Formats: sequence, structure tokens, C-alpha cells
Amino acid sequence: MKILFCDYQIPVPHTYEKELIEKEIPGAVFEEYVYEGDEKKLYDKVADTDAIMTCFLKIDRVLLEHAPRLKMISVDATGYGDVDVDAAREKGICVATLGDYCTDEVANHAMALILALIKQLKPYDELIQEKQMYRFRELEAPVKISRQKLAIVGYGRIGRAVAKRAAVFGFEILAVTRHPEQYGLKEDGVTYVSVEEALREADIVSNHMNQTQENEDYFDWEKFCQMKKTAYFVNVGRGACVSETALARALDEGEIAGAAWATVISQGISAFIVLYVLCRDTGMHQLKPGQIRLEKRAMGEIAKMGIPIGIQSGLIAFSNVVVQTNINYFGVDAVSGCSAFLKIDGILVLPLVSFGLAAMTYTSQNLGAGNIGRIQMGKRATMIICLCYIIPASVFVWIFGAPLIGLFSHDKAVIACGKIMVQVMTPGYWMLGVAHVYAGIFRGCGKSFQTMLLMLFNLVAVRFLYLGVAVKIHHTLAVVLSSYTLSWVTVMVSAILMSEFMEKKDNIWNPVDNRKEQ
Repeated sequence: MKILFCDYQIPVPHTYEKELIEKEIPGAVFEEYVYEGDEKKLYDKVADTDAIMTCFLKIDRVLLEHAPRLKMISVDATGYGDVDVDAAREKGICVATLGDYCTDEVANHAMALILALIKQLKPYDELIQEKQMYRFRELEAPVKISRQKLAIVGYGRIGRAVAKRAAVFGFEILAVTRHPEQYGLKEDGVTYVSVEEALREADIVSNHMNQTQENEDYFDWEKFCQMKKTAYFVNVGRGACVSETALARALDEGEIAGAAWATVISQGISAFIVLYVLCRDTGMHQLKPGQIRLEKRAMGEIAKMGIPIGIQSGLIAFSNVVVQTNINYFGVDAVSGCSAFLKIDGILVLPLVSFGLAAMTYTSQNLGAGNIGRIQMGKRATMIICLCYIIPASVFVWIFGAPLIGLFSHDKAVIACGKIMVQVMTPGYWMLGVAHVYAGIFRGCGKSFQTMLLMLFNLVAVRFLYLGVAVKIHHTLAVVLSSYTLSWVTVMVSAILMSEFMEKKDNIWNPVDNRKEQ
């Protein structure tokens, strides 16, 4: 029997699953395949497959036609929206999901959102963090939880788990049912009601419905208008159950008091709400879509600066993926150690990027004004500040690397792998900082394309060349990670040489020439 583990990415080996299957099906053959868009290759893989285990792979009727031996599809999630269930049923293929997967986690998150809305944590946080105001009377006092009604739409596993938690806090719980004969029935402290009564009476409406064709955009403008103006809406179910336009309008026009959204499209919802509010604004911030124009000169300058930076960021990210692929070769402990170290890496790298941006802004402003001396002074100052930060920070991480990794994992093997990363990479961060400052100065002079070539050659080409040679000679985790340090050495040296060359030959500090170029 052949079992295919197939997805868009397979970050860790399915060791646990394989062990369980081998106990029940001795002699089972396993294959792992990362689907990257090549349908023909995917069809070849499933042609002799008896079972598919996946999480995100879209399994449609066409794929099933190419899998004559397929008997089972196991989905590592609670839903099966990516599987053509009707086609599977016609072919006698069993579709199984993880029914209890993340039930507790989602229910806990729903309660966290509900409590955050009721206690107005977000508004209070904004008062403290943004306005530095510590007056608790600035907002209306919240109503006691014991006086509030929570309506649960979608009373399945997660809905029931939320109800169980809410009961402890003292909520009066209403569960929406589609069966009129159950209206008014009470069970375990929960009252079954119609959706109309739930929307009319509830102080909080929490959605936990599965996604079907029938309930797409279920929460529309009409539904929000049925709710109290003081009510809150929480969605930890499928995003397609809610009309984003209706939700934005309900929030903007005060039909509901607030909403909490826990899906991957929450950022899109936020952007839509911002645009909606700007269009309705009557002041200086009003956005008039009909008057939006493209200013050719400005667009050209933006593209000239932005496109090289975008290309650079994309390719460097790809090089990081290649390095990560080599790290994955060393197993789960290396992957976990890398994941833990990357949380520390952000503390070191993000300020370096900020120093580069500061250098770019300072250089461009003073170059345009003809203050060449200030550019040189700013260059020295930025470099000193950068090194004064990154050297002590790197030393700190070097000394306390193991305890820092231990904050994210108590596994000794994971900590050991993370410590290797600390030892190999921390000595090179100061060189990356120098390179970022130089790159910012070059861009501030209008040399965005040249800077892109500099960064790509060292942070992409050098890494690929090194990995292609070094890994074949001595394939260890330290050798793979050294690709980062080596590329930082070469990019710093290249940046210094480029600066010397441009100062002498290209007259980089000439404000007249650069203004013409810009």
C-alpha cells in the first residue's frame, strides 16, 4: 500500500504518523512530495497511490480521475473545503478529517477576543501607548459580564467549547438552532433560540459556522442591523460567512459597537474599512477615487528607487529559503533550533535595517540641499551608532545564546542546534550592519540599481556558490550556516570598495549631478 504525504510544503518528516501506520499496515510504502504547481508530476505521483495525507492541497475531480487506486484522503485539519467530497463519494473514496483539531485553542482564542472587546482592552491600550493617557474614566465603564448575553451561531464542537468557557465567566448563553421545536429549550445552562432572537437579544454574537454554499455572506447588512447598537461581533469561523462590505459599513455607521476578526483576511478587512472611512470623510483626508491620477514623474522616481529594492528583497528571501532547505536536512531539532534562533535574530537584524533607512533618508535630504559635509558627518555618526548597538548585542547573544534559545524550547537537542547558529552567525552581524549603512547611503545618492547588484551578488550569488561547493565537501549544520557569515564578509568588503570607487571616480557627492539624475 502506497501512502503519499503531499502538500505545498512539508516542513517536518511525518515520523509519528508513519510509526502509527506501520503498526496497523506492515509493509506500507511512504512517499513525501512537495507540490509546486506541476500538475502533470502530481498526477504521476497519485497514479499508484492508495491514500493521500495532506492539509492544504486542493483535491478536485480532475485529480481524482488520475488516481484510480485511491481509497482514502486524510486531511490534517477540521475542514475539507479543498476536497471535492461529491466526486470522492462517487468513487467510494473515504475522506477523513481531524475533528477535534484545535478545538480548545480556537475556543480559548474566541474567549480572549470576547473579553478584549467587553473590557475595551484595545481602546485602553491605544490611550496608554499612543496618547500616554492614564485616565480610566476616559471610556465608558463596561457592563458586568454576568449581565450580558452571548449568542453562539454554529453550535458544534468549537461552539460548545466556547459555551462551556463562557458559562464560567457568568454569561447567559444563547445557542442558535435551525429547528423551531427546540426554541426555548434549555440544556446545560444554554438556551436554544432562533437567529432572529439571538441577534436581537445578544450583547455579543460569536460565529463558529462551517463554510457551505448556503451560508456564504450569511452575516450581511440585514443581520448587522438586527443587532443592538451596543453589541459586539466575533468571528473565529470561516471568513466567507461574513460580508466584509456589510461589516465595514456596520462599524462605520455605528450599527454595532465593535468586532473581532480571527481569520487570515483580517488585514484585508482592516484595509477595506480604512478606505471606506476615508472615502466618507468630508475633511482634508477625504479620498476621492474619481480624482486619483498617476503623476508620471513621481511614479518614475518611485519605480526607479522601489523596483530594485523589491527585486533585492525577493531574491534575498529566496536565498534564505534555499539555506533553510539545507537546514531542514538535519531534521526536526535543527528546524526547531533555527526557528527559536530567528526570534533572537530579529532583535539583531531589524535595527540594522533601520540604521540603513536612516542613512538613506539623511543622505538624500542633505544631498538635495548641497550639504555635503553633513553627509560625511552623518555617515560617520550612523556607522558609530550602528556598531555601538550591534557589537554589544552580538556579544550578549553569544554569551547567553543557550539560555535565550531555552526560552522557546526545553529540548536539549533543539537548544544545541540553536547554540550552533549563535556561535556561527553572531560574530558576523556587525559586518552586516556596516553593509546596511553603506547601502542606505548609496540609495540616498540615487544609486538604487547599483546597490541592488551589490547586495544580490553577495547575499545571493555568493551564498549559492558557497553552498554548492562546501556542502558537497563537508555537510554539517555549521557549514550550511556559514553561508550567512561568509556573505556578510563579502558584502561589507564590497560596500567599502564600492564607496571608495564611487567617491573617486563617480563623484558621488556632487549635488548638481545627482539632482539631475534624480
